[in-house]
Amino acid sequence: MANIITFDQVDFRYDEEAEDLTIDSLSLSVQRGEWLAIIGHNGSGKSTFSKLLIGLLEAESGRIEVDGLELTADTVWDIRSRVGLVFQNPDNQFVGATVEDDVAFGLENAGVPYEDMHERVEAALRQVNMWEFRDKEPAALSGGQKQRVAIAGIIALGPEIIVLDESTAMLDPEGRADVMAVINQVREERNLTVISITHDLQEAAIADRLLVFKGGQVVDEGTPEQIFANGPALMEIGLGLPFAEQLKAALIKRGLPLSDDYMTKERLADWLCK
Repeated sequence: MANIITFDQVDFRYDEEAEDLTIDSLSLSVQRGEWLAIIGHNGSGKSTFSKLLIGLLEAESGRIEVDGLELTADTVWDIRSRVGLVFQNPDNQFVGATVEDDVAFGLENAGVPYEDMHERVEAALRQVNMWEFRDKEPAALSGGQKQRVAIAGIIALGPEIIVLDESTAMLDPEGRADVMAVINQVREERNLTVISITHDLQEAAIADRLLVFKGGQVVDEGTPEQIFANGPALMEIGLGLPFAEQLKAALIKRGLPLSDDYMTKERLADWLCK
């Protein structure tokens, strides 16, 4: 598959006088249509990457390309129209008095005609199962419902890429699973590229590919199976393991003859039931 995002030797630091770079010669690519998860401890550069991607921060050096466009002052608004960023706290994204108004806000700013706008708002809300809440105030919704509305506001704009920047961090496990299911459905129906920036390794485990960030660099990459199979290396940089891997390690210590290969919850459950 062709690359939709490329970072080539990108440097960035928040303080010009700081000795260490926040993003240090970062080179990576994201394939069109894939689900990429980025994991790493606090301060590893994950969220800085997302802000550089849409031009909220300006790189000190290097090159960023999105959907065939090099990121410059002339192309930044075009690139932002192709990338939808969903933040950790959906309350920070709400501006409308009702759910329907809020989803329409970005389309109004983009000058979308009313009839087209109404169709796109309804389609987006139906896609995330929130159309019946269209007249509700966003503040009256649950955390998971708020994130669904935030996602609807993004997909109504028709981006090529959705970036989830710790978007499920404030949700309980049920709400987190619900939002991930919605994103996966939208991705398949619209052939979107999804980038999930997360501390939640259960969320990362559903991605096609993982990047591990440390010190503003990619220190490891591979499938979830490849990354999580190397548990000690993750522990060394301050990351844990998915619950199934933690349970598997505990069972091995108790003498059960489990494989060293990565196991999902489902695979581990199957093995234990045999």
